[in-house]
Amino acid sequence: MTTTHGEPVGMQLRRWRERRRRSQLDVSLAAELSTRHLSCLETGRANPSRDMIRRLCDELDVPLRDRNVLYLAAGFAPAHPERPLAGL
Repeated sequence: MTTTHGEPVGMQLRRWRERRRRSQLDVSLAAELSTRHLSCLETGRANPSRDMIRRLCDELDVPLRDRNVLYLAAGFAPAHPERPLAGL
């Protein structure tokens, strides 16, 4: 599932959490942050660090291509290069 470009990073994180059918409590405990902070991230009241995006993506099993979209939405450079399949 490729996330929508231009959608705020918090909304995208929430959609991934809901898609994985995980509660804020479950994800926050696993990613070692408070439920309040996760709520603030999802509602745009706080901005995630690059490391926080990585931790949440690891917990939610977000595909690499979609992680890049999340990084871009948060103002960071993509972390995972995309290579065309033509050369394989």
